[in-house]
Amino acid sequence: MSVPEEIRAVKRPKNTIVEDRGRDGPKRYAVRERGAIKYVPGKNPQPHNGKVIGHIINGKYVPLAESKTLESSSSKPDMLSYGSSSLIKLN
Repeated sequence: MSVPEEIRAVKRPKNTIVEDRGRDGPKRYAVRERGAIKYVPGKNPQPHNGKVIGHIINGKYVPLAESKTLESSSSKPDMLSYGSSSLIKLN
């Protein structure tokens, strides 16, 4: 699938590409860094993509650390229960 022009035009770090993961949701468009270039004798150099460094969410580039906090901030439990396991360790 091709990435729309308005998504590719979002300001992001240099030497990165936008990849369409093909599923719906806020993390559909991943921003990957260029990892290396593979040289094959007699052929054109082939770029290889590196790790994911962020996502394009709502028309803005969000680094990976921030996108994880956005996702996990609402999924934390209100109260933790560990009393029964600590009683077992005491005995």
